[in-house]
Amino acid sequence: NIDPVWLEGKIDSQPRFHHLKEMTPIEMKMLFHIHANEFGENNESLEGYQRKNTLSYLHNFLSKRKEQNLSTYGLSQETMQEIESAIQLSTDFKKTAPGAINAAFNNKTPLLLPGGWAGSPSGHAMYYELIPTSPTEATLRIFNLGAGSEAHAAAVVGTKEKRLPYIDFRGVPKELLTDVHTLQSMDELLEKAFFPDSAIEKTEYEEKDIYDGLKKLLQPKEIYTGDDLVSPHELKTPQYSGVCTWRSLLAYLSTKMSKNEYKQLILDMKLQSLIDGVRACDGIPSTKSQWHLIERSHKKLARSVAKAYAKGIVGTTYLMQSQIKLKKIENWLHERREKIFTPFASLATMKYLQVEGSLKKEPLAMHAQPLHLLATAQTQVQEVPSYSFACEQLQKAPDISSVLQIATKMVAAKDYHALHVGLSDFVR
Repeated sequence: NIDPVWLEGKIDSQPRFHHLKEMTPIEMKMLFHIHANEFGENNESLEGYQRKNTLSYLHNFLSKRKEQNLSTYGLSQETMQEIESAIQLSTDFKKTAPGAINAAFNNKTPLLLPGGWAGSPSGHAMYYELIPTSPTEATLRIFNLGAGSEAHAAAVVGTKEKRLPYIDFRGVPKELLTDVHTLQSMDELLEKAFFPDSAIEKTEYEEKDIYDGLKKLLQPKEIYTGDDLVSPHELKTPQYSGVCTWRSLLAYLSTKMSKNEYKQLILDMKLQSLIDGVRACDGIPSTKSQWHLIERSHKKLARSVAKAYAKGIVGTTYLMQSQIKLKKIENWLHERREKIFTPFASLATMKYLQVEGSLKKEPLAMHAQPLHLLATAQTQVQEVPSYSFACEQLQKAPDISSVLQIATKMVAAKDYHALHVGLSDFVR
């Protein structure tokens, strides 16, 4: 551990980590979405989330930083307002979208819209940004790093394939963006996993309904994929797990700040959320899935911080602060591991009684006499199942040779259950 007093003397000019104390308690799903893109595939209980939840978490994080006079990573007030408005649009698109789109044209301000499609068992979340270019036309920018993003510009950066996080529909008429049929179609894509009056017949929307369907509805003059002008700095890692509500939102954010500010934001949110996730588990029994999520996130974040330091994105102070926080989480993981992964824990709380030739499992009576006392009590001998002594012999066996001899006798006597219980206790 590093003494914080010594740390203060090593402050550099690069950003420090500031843990926000008044954040809303984080849910495990949110923690999964922030951390698990590259290792969380096929975790159905944690994949998939509502847009308003991820938007609200991001808005809360940025708002708390602003309240405490901390950096908001170069984000403008206009972008902060876009994120706040998107929460309302995600809650009730049908009701709020017409007025919001008209206001965007009137005020010449961009508007962040929920996008993608609903599905059963799962759909796919995207975001659209409406960018007015004149009183009568706009660009609709589609943010997506999952299904359908194959249509975006891509390149291999280092050893990874990366993609441009957006595609532009340019020159879209305002009258088509505000058309009742367009808005109805967008709402149905967002909300209707099943056909009306049916709980069985699925709509089965897919990426073609966005990239081809919206194109037919909006009739853009030009579609920009970025193939000719794309910069490696604009490319992002594709979505691997079911975390589209978060990855698509990050795709949008990446266009609103510099590369280093974006990397700083990601590190801060990951460290903040992991600390809060551990605290959310304190005082309650942790599950194996929670432990594994925090453990994998911890390892991935440690590597990310080291990589960011090597690239000069964070300085020595941030590195040392992270080390202190991550070490505490490592200790927490070690303590919880002992409680969660104790082998044969269930056997420690059960005993086995023989009833008319069969076996019955009952809760262990902690006040019962020890076996060696029961064995010497003449009045109790006949009430103690014979295999109990065999178990006790195994428990007292001084070495493996003795265990093998006792086990051989138990097999010959067909005392298989006693052998199982005794060996389990011996292994423990």
